[in-house]
Amino acid sequence: IPFGQDFVDSEALMIVVDPLSSMSVRRQVASRGVSVTTASVFDPALVVNNLANYLRQFSKNTGQKITRPTAVVLTKTDLPVIENEISSDVISREMGMYPGDPMIARDNICREYLSNNGFSTLIMAIDANFSNVHYFAVTSTGGSRPGESYHADAFLEGPFNWLISSSGDVEMAQALN
Repeated sequence: IPFGQDFVDSEALMIVVDPLSSMSVRRQVASRGVSVTTASVFDPALVVNNLANYLRQFSKNTGQKITRPTAVVLTKTDLPVIENEISSDVISREMGMYPGDPMIARDNICREYLSNNGFSTLIMAIDANFSNVHYFAVTSTGGSRPGESYHADAFLEGPFNWLISSSGDVEMAQALN
């Protein structure tokens, strides 16, 4: 497969956001004694814009937003400080404040977290380049710490299920059910 062809041919996209790529989040987490030496320092907005520009090179609709399903996945939500703002339990509690579609409620909560933590340009880049987007907050443990209920959506199951069901692959979507 030629470099990048997998992106061009994909029916869906997953944009993974490391909250530790924000200096303010790194400082907060480090203040709790957690090592952040391996955190990404790349500007996620630049990465998103470059990906969108790359995909448009192979599109007939070069000036339009990319319409394929795109999951924006916030990782490491089980780290101190981060978990207090956007863990699956926090999202579940906050959904009551957003009546209607739970996907939109989760989107709003994730976008608010990103905006409040130095990722406003990332949100603008996603909004400018993609039209079929949902946000997810995930953890490596699925929220299985003592005293916390397990949330399958907090693991990668949530974004993958949405991407598969939204991509038009009926056979794969039926296999999930």
